[in-house]
Amino acid sequence: MDRIKESKNRVFKNDLAFGKNILYAMATSSSSVYRVTGLDQIEDILLCGYVRPKNGKLAGGHTNEIFWTKGGENTFYYDKRPVLEVEQSKIKDGQLGAISLEDLKGIWLFDEKQNKYLNQIDYMKNLYYQRCETVPLENILFEKEYEYIGYEMLKLESENDIVQNVFKNGLLIEDESRIIKLDSINLVENLHEAKKIYLIRLPIKYVNLLENKEVFKVFSKEIIIDDKVVDSLDSKFIIGCYDVSNKEVILNNNFERCLSEDTLQKIREKYKKSLEMLEAQSLENKNVKVSK
Repeated sequence: MDRIKESKNRVFKNDLAFGKNILYAMATSSSSVYRVTGLDQIEDILLCGYVRPKNGKLAGGHTNEIFWTKGGENTFYYDKRPVLEVEQSKIKDGQLGAISLEDLKGIWLFDEKQNKYLNQIDYMKNLYYQRCETVPLENILFEKEYEYIGYEMLKLESENDIVQNVFKNGLLIEDESRIIKLDSINLVENLHEAKKIYLIRLPIKYVNLLENKEVFKVFSKEIIIDDKVVDSLDSKFIIGCYDVSNKEVILNNNFERCLSEDTLQKIREKYKKSLEMLEAQSLENKNVKVSK
């Protein structure tokens, strides 16, 4: 029996508010359904990318079923075990097919130091991506707070060793005509005739107001090529490289799915400097026009 395609999701309502008065208990939303689970299933999700049932018969003689509970004012989690969360719109009682990691809204793990549940979904997705060598194109996320850019490669740049070198050292943006603005709708249509395309994700908050060259400076690092210091797009902003022929993405293990505070601080500083420089240039241009 296929534990992914043929698994049956069962969704139940909870009328007993067990754990409500426990200080660290995790409250739930009526727009989501939840599943309390164990670390063994978390590891299985990271292995296959799905919330699938265990092999063999489950408690009560059930086979190939996954149990969920509707969230709301009567559902709380307090025994410090991992909790999975998915939007109620994505799952119905009796629905066939395992819920994918991409569809999960939360993987809640209890943090002993903070004495509360923390949502580790982004960390888990990043960990899953790092364990895979490639993923289908449709599994690349398009989140509202980010801008997605493609950078087309020339044929002579498309060898895998060159790709891995970019993942390690960063990408030189040498020709702005090779930049493609991407979104979830027009991604495939905009891939042109390139053999491979780097997929770049930038926090849109620090993209607005800047021209292309300044944008890439904000997200770059200095490297030395032929004894010259040049700006290279930091590889932590490169999701991977899209292979047009097999329609899969070669993932970049150095990509930061969740940007660290150190990374964000560096972005803020460079963004501020770029804005100040553009403002100074604008003022200078105005003065030149006035003097004429």
